[in-house]
Amino acid sequence: MRERCIAMLLKCLGEGEKAEQTAKNIELAIHEEIGDANDHRYRSRVRSRVANLTRNKAIAKELVNDRLCPRKFAKMSAEELATPQMKELRDHLCEDTMEEHMMGEKEKVGFDNIKKNDTAVETE
Repeated sequence: MRERCIAMLLKCLGEGEKAEQTAKNIELAIHEEIGDANDHRYRSRVRSRVANLTRNKAIAKELVNDRLCPRKFAKMSAEELATPQMKELRDHLCEDTMEEHMMGEKEKVGFDNIKKNDTAVETE
């Protein structure tokens, strides 16, 4: 099982001795954290990392070029693993949500300040 996981990671990292060692280090870090290679969490984590390496080639290059530690990569969150485009989209959506929230607060303040007239208006 572990050898298959290393092979899947290696396929995403490319060929060569450095890529092979990086794949082994990633798998080892996942195995040390989760333990049993037959555990569904282990398999899920490996599949997640393979999918992220496939989508985000920049991370694969950083791993092979020693700019990102395999141990850190094994534990990264979804936000950290996101592609630059996805990070930009999240930031944009967050800004939009904050603006909408702030606009709602301003409108709310305006409504709270309106005083109602207690006298009835006569209609003809």
